[in-house]
Amino acid sequence: MSKNSQRIQILIGKRTYEPLKEWYQNQVNPNESARRILEHFIRIYGTEDVNSYEIQKKMAKELLNHQEVVTENTKINTQVSTVQDSPKKELIEQVNKKDTPINQSEETQAKPIINRGNINV
Repeated sequence: MSKNSQRIQILIGKRTYEPLKEWYQNQVNPNESARRILEHFIRIYGTEDVNSYEIQKKMAKELLNHQEVVTENTKINTQVSTVQDSPKKELIEQVNKKDTPINQSEETQAKPIINRGNINV
């Protein structure tokens, strides 16, 4: 390390946020990974103090937007699961297959027409 080099240390102990411990354990090179995260953060938020009001506001806004997207995706996935599990699943699958004709239910099939005294089949 040269005279001008500086070091940042992150202590990971008993009271460390569990996802941070997990992240650390999953890294092949934690120092390089941390450097890349910091570079990414700087590209997004700039070089101001992370604890500044403006940076905190931007991070909170991004987190809220992310949570809205996750919530919306969860709603969509739930709706898709409900449709897939419903009794109409087979009909939906048939509609989605262009080459497969849709079978009519017994109620909608053509019934013989009965005219007085004559039966037309």
